[in-house]
Amino acid sequence: MNNQQIESTPNTIVKTMRTIYFGILAGVVFVTVFFYMQLNDQEFKINFKNNLFLLSIAAGVLAIFASNLIFKILQEKITQKLDLKTKLGKLQSANLIRYAILEVPVFLIIFAFSPDKSFFIIPTLIILYLLRIMPNSEKIEEDLKLTSEQKIQWNKGDEIIR
Repeated sequence: MNNQQIESTPNTIVKTMRTIYFGILAGVVFVTVFFYMQLNDQEFKINFKNNLFLLSIAAGVLAIFASNLIFKILQEKITQKLDLKTKLGKLQSANLIRYAILEVPVFLIIFAFSPDKSFFIIPTLIILYLLRIMPNSEKIEEDLKLTSEQKIQWNKGDEIIR
């Protein structure tokens, strides 16, 4: 058996982060669209007197704020002293936690609360928010608090990170 460690480059790390992101996004979109289509005979009618609808709004808003807060807390733990590989691992973990927090209200609303189409407003807004936080090379670089030496290393897209 070969025990070689996989060599990472900035480009492969961006591809990995985007692959994970798109997998999560695709799952959320698929479940939302699938269950929305199952309610095809119902009309879209918002009822602000429905406690479950208000609870779904609160869950969605809370998830967005909580995901940002926890992401910022975890991001603050990525200090300048850390090497680039460690910073990338911590950022990837922070992003995964952020995505998981955003997934919870989508599935909760769809599987527990959704008696009608109006409940799909919040999952749709969360999907739009997920699109806004899509990882790319520039955003990753911004989130990492790189030293000047690390910026040079990061900008060498196909060079192995040591």
